[in-house]
Amino acid sequence: MVSRWAIIAVLLLTLTACIGSNSSELPTPPTFRHRANDPVIYFTLDASSSSRKDDEIQDRSLRCTAVGNPTPSYKWKKNGVLLDIDSLKGRVILGPGDGSLVFTTFVADDVGDYHCEANNTGGIAVSETIRLEHAWITFFQNGDPQMVSVELGDPYTKSCTPPESNPKPRVHWIVKANNGGFFQSLREDHISVNDEGTLFFHYVKETDHQINVYYTCTAENSKLNDYKFGSQFQINVTKLNRRSLHSKPIPIRELYVNQNAPIALNGRTHKLLCLFSGYPIPQANWYHNSTTIRNNTNGFSFDAKGTLTFEASMDKAGDYDCKFPANPENDRKFTVAVESAPYWVEGPPVSANVSEGETASFECLADGIPTPSVTFYRNGSPLKESNDMHVLGSKLTLYKASFRTDGTGSNAVYQCKVENKHGSLWANFHLGVLISPSIAVNGTRHKLECSSDADSNLTSKWYHNNVLVEDGANSGGFVLEENATTLVFNASSHTIGTYACKFPGHPEHDRHFVVILESKPYWIKKPPSKTDVVQGETASFECLTDGIPTPSVAFYKNGSPLKESNDTHVLGSKLTLNNVKFRTDGTGSNAVYQCKAENKHGIASTVFNVVVQRPHLVNVWWPVPVVFLVSIVAVIMAVVVVVIYVTKKHGDYQVSIMELERGREKVKVTSV
Repeated sequence: MVSRWAIIAVLLLTLTACIGSNSSELPTPPTFRHRANDPVIYFTLDASSSSRKDDEIQDRSLRCTAVGNPTPSYKWKKNGVLLDIDSLKGRVILGPGDGSLVFTTFVADDVGDYHCEANNTGGIAVSETIRLEHAWITFFQNGDPQMVSVELGDPYTKSCTPPESNPKPRVHWIVKANNGGFFQSLREDHISVNDEGTLFFHYVKETDHQINVYYTCTAENSKLNDYKFGSQFQINVTKLNRRSLHSKPIPIRELYVNQNAPIALNGRTHKLLCLFSGYPIPQANWYHNSTTIRNNTNGFSFDAKGTLTFEASMDKAGDYDCKFPANPENDRKFTVAVESAPYWVEGPPVSANVSEGETASFECLADGIPTPSVTFYRNGSPLKESNDMHVLGSKLTLYKASFRTDGTGSNAVYQCKVENKHGSLWANFHLGVLISPSIAVNGTRHKLECSSDADSNLTSKWYHNNVLVEDGANSGGFVLEENATTLVFNASSHTIGTYACKFPGHPEHDRHFVVILESKPYWIKKPPSKTDVVQGETASFECLTDGIPTPSVAFYKNGSPLKESNDTHVLGSKLTLNNVKFRTDGTGSNAVYQCKAENKHGIASTVFNVVVQRPHLVNVWWPVPVVFLVSIVAVIMAVVVVVIYVTKKHGDYQVSIMELERGREKVKVTSV
């Protein structure tokens, strides 16, 4: 049996035509199917990148692909303002077959925040925001290489001021030949570098001075894969106070004690630097919440120079200590606070369908540190609360869901944005409102009422399956009453479908209906009124009915509800009597039965009588010819017996005549 909601879904296909779609599929709001864009995308100006393979450096398109019925249309906004693609003279176009924004060339004015909107009659889906940034880097300020003198074994610190760059450059140090023909990364056991690019010599040794080779600060723009060189220096190692690293004690002194960031961001690499000078470099023991940290265990790693590295997570928060057993006065303490960008607790909200008048709720449940704020949107615009739309924290509740074709109903695409200072989440979800069915009982008069909430003087027009309903002789059985605000008709298979009551010029008052046909139970097959069954045999009876809703079937015996047993079994609409018995006390199978099919619209009932016959003894009979032959055989056998007896009794005497059957027949016997 087809369910009611399946029927409604089919009828909604017709309603789609009423609201402007010719598709044969169920209408659905736009849903994005593209792979999410990066939050920030960098581009280069074509004129500045002619010497590079620009297409390998940058992606020239912002992805936007959505599915829905009707097929969605697309538009882009930049900094919240509609982007006029036609005015860009072909420099920016929409991708073929979808809404992707493709840049054939870039200009500096392309910097900004972009988002895509996919729109159809079901609502507006809004993509994640994409930030377009111009990637660039300037040069270091000109300056001559420096020569600095440092006593053997003493520490030395050198900072580096990188050039301006977008994004911020990564700063590191290399050793570079004066003629530029040689350079290599700086990896020495007695040298450390922090994330700001400051260079730390824990102690200076003789090999730190190299002829025609300079320590060089390098700034790297990772998006451009471009490097700039600057801030060069050489070290002149002096021996005024000590002849060698072992000749005189080298005091321990703090070089740099800090975290690479004030807040450890969940999922990011975090560093604690506890850098001290001295020869040999003093070795620190690390502790987390008073528990010893072992190298390469539980996500921690540290080097011999005093840097502890780990991936930040909530369990990594707390107190850290770097301790020097031989020099406790140099012990240092850190407090690590771990925060996080917003993340979904149970995933983003899930789209839902409800019937008109029902309540729907969506939970935009996310967490983060600091606690993120939640903002809801409707079709891309900030949601305005009302009596029927209420927001409490991260929960949106929609009361008395309504269906409208002008965008004022509850049926729409909703968005929620979850954000804190570390990032944001964005989600689209839609509410589909199923039109509450108007149930018409087959063969009865049915009424649909439509009145304007705003003005009783507004006139309305009725449509059935997108065809105007006329009044009068050509109405096809439809009757308009009460100034065309009421439509009356005889319910049948021809009058089911979609109806629309429209107010020309005032679509906000339009109403839509889906009429489905139901019926009281009716017979397809009923059992015979009387059935004879031989005792001990099995009999079954089918009470087959139909109706909408599907009728329930119940059986009765002699006016009382039938009780099932081993010999009496009901399966759906079928009654089976096993090993039928005849009883005179009412406990046998012989009885008057009734089956009753019932739904909310009526009852179909029938009575049938089961008669149990007792088995009879078999009557054996012989055909007349057989009886006659048996009699003849008996007479002949009697004659034979007599002849034998007379022969033995009288010898050769002739037996003239013997009465074989007195009063019936005489037989003559002559002796031989």
